[in-house]
Amino acid sequence: MAEPSSPSRDGVDKLVDKFRAGLDISAEDLASCPSDTFVRPSEETYKRPPHQRVFVNRPLRLDKIDWFGFDMDYTLAVYKPEYEEVSYNLIMDRLVQMGYPAEIKTLPYDPLFAVRGLFLDKELGNFLKIDSFGNIIRVLHAKTILEKSDVAKLYPSMMIRSDEIDKRYYLLNTLFNIPEACVFAHLIQFFEGRRDATSVPSSGAEEEHDTFVPAGQDVIRTEAMDIYFKNLWADIRESTDWCHLYTFKSTVVADMSKYLVKTPKLAEFLDTLRKNNRKTFLLTNSPWGYTNSVMSFLLDDEKPGEYKSWLDYFDYVIVDAAKPYFFAQGNTLREVDVHTGRLKISRVEGGGAKVYSGGSIAKFEKLANITNGSGVLYVGDHIFSDVRISKKKHGWRTFLVVPELEKELATWLDPETQKYHRELVTLHRVKAAIYRDFTAESKNPPDLKRIRKSIHQSALRKDDKFNAFFGSLFGSGLQSSFFAMQVQRYADLYAPQYYALLHYPLWYTFSAEPNLQPHEVYI
Repeated sequence: MAEPSSPSRDGVDKLVDKFRAGLDISAEDLASCPSDTFVRPSEETYKRPPHQRVFVNRPLRLDKIDWFGFDMDYTLAVYKPEYEEVSYNLIMDRLVQMGYPAEIKTLPYDPLFAVRGLFLDKELGNFLKIDSFGNIIRVLHAKTILEKSDVAKLYPSMMIRSDEIDKRYYLLNTLFNIPEACVFAHLIQFFEGRRDATSVPSSGAEEEHDTFVPAGQDVIRTEAMDIYFKNLWADIRESTDWCHLYTFKSTVVADMSKYLVKTPKLAEFLDTLRKNNRKTFLLTNSPWGYTNSVMSFLLDDEKPGEYKSWLDYFDYVIVDAAKPYFFAQGNTLREVDVHTGRLKISRVEGGGAKVYSGGSIAKFEKLANITNGSGVLYVGDHIFSDVRISKKKHGWRTFLVVPELEKELATWLDPETQKYHRELVTLHRVKAAIYRDFTAESKNPPDLKRIRKSIHQSALRKDDKFNAFFGSLFGSGLQSSFFAMQVQRYADLYAPQYYALLHYPLWYTFSAEPNLQPHEVYI
């Protein structure tokens, strides 16, 4: 078996020799180290540029897919950055209505702060980035990056147990979570920045702070009130849910061109599916009125000679689906009167109507006469509600829309990012090579402080190219993130947008790269 692509053994050995001689390994040494590790294949390797490609975790044959299903929000309905900002402002407005000080409305939205896949610690007001094994990569208290020594005091095991998710920790899985995460961080900064603020550490003793420093406390005490992080987050979640019911949707409908991306690619893609005898369905948690307004805006004037209404692009439409509950026992399936929006009290049978409310996957598959889950490709943006449950429990094939991937790809292909990545790969190879010749009889372990410091610095430089607070959505340094693990585990395919499929024929076979185990790789 051929040796995997890596920095040349001769080049690594020269750096090892330099290390053993007590000399520092410079950036110039790393840059000059011969390497056949190429961060990306040449442009000629693929027929499509990166932003048009579909990325593959598991092989999938499109000619075996009979049904294409779609989520709406952040999947077919792509929101502009203005939507996140207005969501943030509406959440703040609601919090003021609930009794929070009016001054919080002056705190501006920061679109560069939060990323998906973070763990929000409801007890201590922290944001945690976790690797694919549950180990803590980075912790921020509000928007302050904590030193590793402080992190170790707060989280002695330096990892998150799976049974703590949804109890102590809230997982930011969806793009709807980004504005409320920013609200949480800004409110913590706001209250901790007050001159009358004191912290209450786990010991119970109060400490006054000119500049607030997190001490493992779960409450901020001011002259007017005690603010527990858990309660603060609960208020933000309640405010967000209220806004979803009463203000978010009405704001979008009032000015859809401001908040929604309208593209002819949607009609083109759905038309391609229809003309190739594929069946389609829309499965969304949004109510009928909002769904009808959004989809009419996106589709009704695209192909007026062929499709009288946006509904003609779909075989079935299910609103108020309540995913992920839909993929379990679900609710009663009821027909929607598309003219009044009212739900009909009648037995649901196949044929006739195409718009329904609620239901479950079992009821829908019976209605649509779907007998083989592997013949369904469901496209959505939410790892848990759209992808994980539909695949794990029902065998649907899955396509995850990752809008952030467009920026991630551009950053990944930046020559400076590639330079830092090559440095990291080379440094890790050097570290491994230093240990390579040790045996059980070896007495003195090597001092790797300088190597580890260089690895840490290169990782930070690479991470900062993606996001100054949390690095890449998919990892940190050479570590894969918890988000990346979920994508790899539950998404058969993924891409920045659903219309990447337009660049492939509907008989195409997506092939995954072979994944060798460590014992199968020649080292």
